[in-house]
Amino acid sequence: MTSAADLESWRGYLARQESRFYDACGGGTYIWDRAAVDRATRRGKTFRGLDIEGAYTGPWHTVRPYVTAEFREWVESDSRGDQIERLTLSEWVERERVERERVEGERGHLETADYTLSQLREFARMLEWRDTLIREAIERGASKVETAAAVGLTRQQIHTIVTRRPAATVEPVPVPPAVPVEGARVAPYAVEPAGVELEADDDGWVEIEPGVWAEAA
Repeated sequence: MTSAADLESWRGYLARQESRFYDACGGGTYIWDRAAVDRATRRGKTFRGLDIEGAYTGPWHTVRPYVTAEFREWVESDSRGDQIERLTLSEWVERERVERERVEGERGHLETADYTLSQLREFARMLEWRDTLIREAIERGASKVETAAAVGLTRQQIHTIVTRRPAATVEPVPVPPAVPVEGARVAPYAVEPAGVELEADDDGWVEIEPGVWAEAA
């Protein structure tokens, strides 16, 4: 049984279709061929209504002989796509039902754990992209302070992101053997173990391992 809401929705669709038809034809025509309708009426044929609703009721082949050539061409034209799709009331109700079920299904999916997990996976992917851009900014000469301000992180967070870079993506740097003596300071040389960026203190020294310091080049 068709509900009042479905009927009202369908009639709104018909009003839009009628407006599109007259806009396409410049308003200089009609939906029904009155001469053809009069001839059919004299032969005893009855029409449910000589309006857009009547033209969209029943099979198209029973209506087609009694509408104007312009309306017939408009309905059958392939050039406008579903803009002029002719849907009877039952067809309209069925399409609306299918659409409602689709929307309800999508809404239900949004409330599942699978959807939340998919969002988390997407979030992880975006974080990795962010970290890649941070490393790229540092490699191109941006300071950690500038980069932190641009992305809304602290300088220490930027340092952590840069130093956890996979070693496979960094050019290896030869490192001379350090003297493993607690508190020892060894001769100056560049200290950049593969895959790790070390920061010098105020005097220009870096701790290459616990208790072992070297002067940065």
